[in-house]
Amino acid sequence: MPEAGEILQGKVVDGKFHLGRYLGGSERSAVFLTERLQGAPRVAAIKLIPADPATADLQLSRWNLISRLSHPHVLQVFEAGRCRQDGEEVLYVVMEYAEENLAQILPKRSLTPDEALEMLKPTLEALAYLHGHGFVHGRLKPANIMVASEQLKLSSDGIVRIGEIEGAGSRAYGLPDLPGTTAAPAQDIWSLGVTLVQVLTQLLPVRNGQQEVTLPETLPPQFVDLAHNCLEPDPQRRCTLAEIAEHLHFKLPARTLGPPAMPSPSTPVAAQRPAPARPARATGKKQGRSALPAVAIGLTLLVATFAGWNLLNRGTSQSETPSVVAEQSEPSRPAVTPAAPEAQAPPARVSNKLPPPTTRKTGTQSRQTATLKTASEVSSVAPASPLKAREASPPSPVVPGDVLRRVLPDVSRGASNTIRGTVRVLVKVRVDPAGNVAGVNMISAGPSRYFAQLAADAARQWKFSPAQRDGQAVSSAWNLRFEFIRGGVRATPVAAP
Repeated sequence: MPEAGEILQGKVVDGKFHLGRYLGGSERSAVFLTERLQGAPRVAAIKLIPADPATADLQLSRWNLISRLSHPHVLQVFEAGRCRQDGEEVLYVVMEYAEENLAQILPKRSLTPDEALEMLKPTLEALAYLHGHGFVHGRLKPANIMVASEQLKLSSDGIVRIGEIEGAGSRAYGLPDLPGTTAAPAQDIWSLGVTLVQVLTQLLPVRNGQQEVTLPETLPPQFVDLAHNCLEPDPQRRCTLAEIAEHLHFKLPARTLGPPAMPSPSTPVAAQRPAPARPARATGKKQGRSALPAVAIGLTLLVATFAGWNLLNRGTSQSETPSVVAEQSEPSRPAVTPAAPEAQAPPARVSNKLPPPTTRKTGTQSRQTATLKTASEVSSVAPASPLKAREASPPSPVVPGDVLRRVLPDVSRGASNTIRGTVRVLVKVRVDPAGNVAGVNMISAGPSRYFAQLAADAARQWKFSPAQRDGQAVSSAWNLRFEFIRGGVRATPVAAP
């Protein structure tokens, strides 16, 4: 309904919702700003879709059921209904307005590991709440991870009941199963894995057939095992939200981890059976070491919480597709009659520990997924230098020079405004006896090639006074640590041994 933006803007839906600024849409939907006559917040978003006689009642029933959900990290659905608009019967849903979404930042840069962890915690809390109340998000991806009232929230208008028949969603983020399977929490785990890989690398994992997933080489190593366990093709071997939270040292509210509600009575019998126990994974590692690394260890968590999330400039042009239009291009999925939300089934899973990893294939070679060590573990096992002490008198020490000229990276305003927290880049420069930079080695490039290149270019322009040994100018080395923050760059030089 792209043409609906100009045709419907300014009109009134169902006699009470004025269609304000057109936010975007697709062939099957149009989204506008509107105002609610009662309740807060007054500003909201309204989505219109054509009423399909075969599924309209079921779609309205689903939206009305979703409107009963209330969680700080799930967009609120306020009201849904149907009416005739310009001679055509349409369905509408009024929901919380989201100012921006995560997909808008990815064309500019990937998230840092710290930012990814910040994103994961509220996302896990929202998914745990939905699963505990018998729902599956079903369409988790960056465009549906939004910011509303400066707080991260998941979209809600596409949520489905556990056991409903799934339609063809966004295949890049969907399961390797065929459309028509019943909705299950394991589907959200798969989509979470795809989303995590994309926000950290700006790339999607490559699915080679049904049994193999290849991850981008640029994925930070502390997230590799997490991604592999989320992207396990067999849903019974896939990790759970509780396991992810445990290994990330997140504490999910206990009330969100309750058993899911019983599927609808019209759900096929096979979909209502408890899931079989997850088979043990083959491993060559000692039992007791988890396959999922504690990625929070060794990372400096950001002080800011999602109450201050500003992914992009608030001056986003109106031509950009707003976050509330996410997934509008996909038709509504057929649904079964929703079950009463209070009905619950016993939990199908009893395991709360992630089994060790399996040997995975990447291309034509096999590899064993490594369990990462924390920074403290690595330092504690670092081998001593094999060099023997010299028997002769040691040479005179090198007296390092001083920094004569420092050059900071020139970061564009647009790139600077996308930074959340701190992006760190560590560069080692070789300095010749004249004090000029003779070479640059990248020690730690950080999560973004863009910022790493800016740091390297700036480092080449630094100037030092010559280092001295026995009164003679000699070569030396310096470590330059660049810290990119919103609105500026800090540089800390340290003479290298």
